[in-house]
Amino acid sequence: MPTLAEWLRRECAVDLDSSWLSVLLQRDAFRFKCTRDSLRHHAAVRERLEGLRHCG
Repeated sequence: MPTLAEWLRRECAVDLDSSWLSVLLQRDAFRFKCTRDSLRHHAAVRERLEGLRHCG
């Protein structure tokens, strides 16, 4: 959850400790699992988006 906590801090000005964020999300039955396939997919999407940014 450190990545999510950092994103919230940067994008939304919400400052939560990653452990507390984890407690809050688990309390609402939130589950997250990074699989090798999902990580590969995210990398491919990120590459495509980076290519688009350089064009404009």
